[in-house]
Amino acid sequence: MDDGTDRRTLLRDQLALTRQLAEIVWPGAAAGVDELRRLLDRWDAFLASRTEAELDAGGVVTFPFDDGRPLVAIAGWANVELTKNVAEMGVLRRLAEAG
Repeated sequence: MDDGTDRRTLLRDQLALTRQLAEIVWPGAAAGVDELRRLLDRWDAFLASRTEAELDAGGVVTFPFDDGRPLVAIAGWANVELTKNVAEMGVLRRLAEAG
């Protein structure tokens, strides 16, 4: 029997996420691009500083997967996701420009 606990928990979690998202501020186009480049440099440096054993090790990163996947698999997944997101932004930009 559902006493509403699951729904209350889900609502509480969604509200917490909404509050976190509201704290994210886009600094504007130029500053935003600079920030993305800075983050790319950090990501590159992080991956380049790992040994092959560390890249093959599981459990180094637990988000978004907590099943012991190797770091190299998560890095690959993240790169594909970011590429997909950039492509989607490009499509939206072209649609907006087309009016």
